[in-house]
Amino acid sequence: MTEVVIRHCILRVVRHGGRSWGPDRRGLVDRVTRMLPQLIAARLEELLGEADGEIAEPIRVAIKLNGVGPLSDAGLREAVSAALTADSLPLQAGSGLAPPRSASQADPIAAISATPLEDAGLSAAMTSQGLRALLLRWRNQGDLLRRLRGFSPVTLRAWLTALVETVDRSAEEPEVDAEVLAREAATIRDRLIEAGGLRGHTDRLRLLLMVELAARHRRLPPSDRLWRMIDTAVPPASTPAQTAAAAGALPATEVDAASPPVQFSGPDQAVRRATPAAQSRPVAPTLGKDVALCSVLPFLVLGMLRRIGWLEVASATFEALAMPDRGAVFATALAYKLLPPPRKGWHRNPEILRTAAAFAGLDVAPSPAAFEAWHRDAEGGLSAIDGFVVTELANGHDVEQPLLIARPTNHLGAGWLLLDADGLFPVAWAGDEGSLLSSLAEFGPSVVVVVSAEAASPELIRGLIGARRAFVTDARPGRGEDLQRLAGMPGIWTSAAEASPDRLRAAAKRQAELEAAAAGINRALIAQRPVVPGRDGLDIERAALLSASTGLGMLAWTLWRDREAVDPLLALDRLGDLDGSARFTEAAVAIRPAIGRRYLDLKEHKVLDDIPGVPWLGGRTVTFVGP
Repeated sequence: MTEVVIRHCILRVVRHGGRSWGPDRRGLVDRVTRMLPQLIAARLEELLGEADGEIAEPIRVAIKLNGVGPLSDAGLREAVSAALTADSLPLQAGSGLAPPRSASQADPIAAISATPLEDAGLSAAMTSQGLRALLLRWRNQGDLLRRLRGFSPVTLRAWLTALVETVDRSAEEPEVDAEVLAREAATIRDRLIEAGGLRGHTDRLRLLLMVELAARHRRLPPSDRLWRMIDTAVPPASTPAQTAAAAGALPATEVDAASPPVQFSGPDQAVRRATPAAQSRPVAPTLGKDVALCSVLPFLVLGMLRRIGWLEVASATFEALAMPDRGAVFATALAYKLLPPPRKGWHRNPEILRTAAAFAGLDVAPSPAAFEAWHRDAEGGLSAIDGFVVTELANGHDVEQPLLIARPTNHLGAGWLLLDADGLFPVAWAGDEGSLLSSLAEFGPSVVVVVSAEAASPELIRGLIGARRAFVTDARPGRGEDLQRLAGMPGIWTSAAEASPDRLRAAAKRQAELEAAAAGINRALIAQRPVVPGRDGLDIERAALLSASTGLGMLAWTLWRDREAVDPLLALDRLGDLDGSARFTEAAVAIRPAIGRRYLDLKEHKVLDDIPGVPWLGGRTVTFVGP
């Protein structure tokens, strides 16, 4: 019998009609969540037999649990067997399975490494915090390259520098011989290029190389020797002439085109770290004193984001950028997206400033000058947060649901907003067509709705056509654009990509709904709740928007998905004025929401779980307390 490895499993438990959940609703959901993945894996083993290969397309199974019988162990097993049949598997005719992924499709670390983290003596890192532990976990999960695809050159260099500086050198194992390590690094480099299709991606290749070395060896040389070894194995992105002339260099054509022509070697030149502009950490609120909060929503959203691992990525980002405030200014920006909007002239009420400061672990909210300084230090380095949101939302995306591309206007100028129709989440906010298409590639073959001529730029349309992406638009085609009218939908044009007319028409019919949702997101979370006035600080605005909207959408889904259709603005509307108080101690921040029906609803749905290790709170745990 074959061994089945499931990389991603998303489970939704939905109750229809008037059937009762029974006396223990939460227990029922927990039991089904625990058992169904195991039963699905066992059923796949039965169906696949001795076949070898990979099912590259998602498998979607609707398991109906009607009546009392299927809720028993035997009943659940029968329901899975009835729903998951050979006909439901996307298999190639006559072969049973698609062939294994090619080396260019596989995760390169998984392809080149026969050393699991546990065998390398690094199992403790799997449960620890920090940038190094996070990268090693992604490596062990076979998801490292996919995660790094959303990193900008600045982010890649910052994370590489931080990783070199945080390699564990306190272990008792002897240090690896420099010549042996150099030969191993060259071998890893060559196999990464072959397995991962990394020619031309110099910055990404350097970070992948360092992650693999850190995983294989508990103790590595000092940072200056480590930098020389990395530079020799993969010369830093520089001018083509410098790169071609470097020892052991890759051909000049393999230099990352996105990288600026700057030679660097070692932490001082490797990346622009935080300057003294941010100064030292500002003063925290007085211990043991209650701080009145006009809204506890930022803390509730933070709890939602923690569930998907966002807090670890944010903490690693601030570590890589060496921000002295550990992200307090960014936390203030996140709070501003969730608190009442400022008055005319960009001025916020004292209670809003006090609440945002408490959320950021500060006594006083940062000034506009502090935001500008923080933005200068972090510019280009927040892409890990943006990319994480894109990847997580792509993991849960239903490809049968359309995506929307709009180009709303706001104080930051026109940018492209990518919206998921399933939950009406903003999943990306891009300033150019290339970045937008890169994010879109994560979401599978969903039909894309492109709204208006402003969004349907020639570069975007060419990119969609080149990627063979099915889309519909109400913008008339320009010169050279191979579009055709969509039958039965006057004024709607579509691409020649393969997609059924029914799917195209279904997506086109949702255009007005999705356009209204995008306009609402733009109005409520961008235009009405800016972090800073003017067009400066786009990186902070983008990361704060995607993080806030994701947390709001998760909160709405958790609380009200059984009652009605939900979207992020529903949580903002219903919980934005839930006030409370905060009390700081040495180890925790106790949040006391106002007691009432909303508090009881939050408690019933287990939204008020502790949030440990918040970096901008000095590592304190956020706890929610009741009456």
